[in-house]
Amino acid sequence: MADAAGNKPNRAKVRSLAAEAKVPVEDALIALQLADFDVRHGNDTLVGSEIRRAREALGMRAWGSEPPPIERLGRDALLVRMLRPMAAMGKFGPEHHTHVVHLYAKGIPDDQKGEARALVDELLRDGSLGEKQNVGQRHVWLTNKGRAVLDAALLRLDKESP
Repeated sequence: MADAAGNKPNRAKVRSLAAEAKVPVEDALIALQLADFDVRHGNDTLVGSEIRRAREALGMRAWGSEPPPIERLGRDALLVRMLRPMAAMGKFGPEHHTHVVHLYAKGIPDDQKGEARALVDELLRDGSLGEKQNVGQRHVWLTNKGRAVLDAALLRLDKESP
């Protein structure tokens, strides 16, 4: 894969190539050995032009014409990824709260974390999330309105799914 500047990687491990090709590491090792690569286990590193040949041996395009498009989450998907873990952990009411960072720290793509932070502020303004004032840090909890917002988002996602 190319980085943001379009540079191609100059080293890769067999296991990362296997994961990219969606094959077990053992199968990737066999395919690479049949293609005359001197590899014995998944931690073996390939360098430079070897990577291109290895990708082709594993049935992938050498580098591709352009990087694959980044899949962006819609508003409902962001809501579900942020609020469902809170609901699952029982973060309802001011006595059961969590640090606000937990809403968007995991499960949200890096390029959408700013959007998720803005969504948290919107949820706080409309009363879907309550904020704990006396903790020192910003802690939040899910309100009844927040439960309804989560349920509505889940229903919309289920209707959109094939």
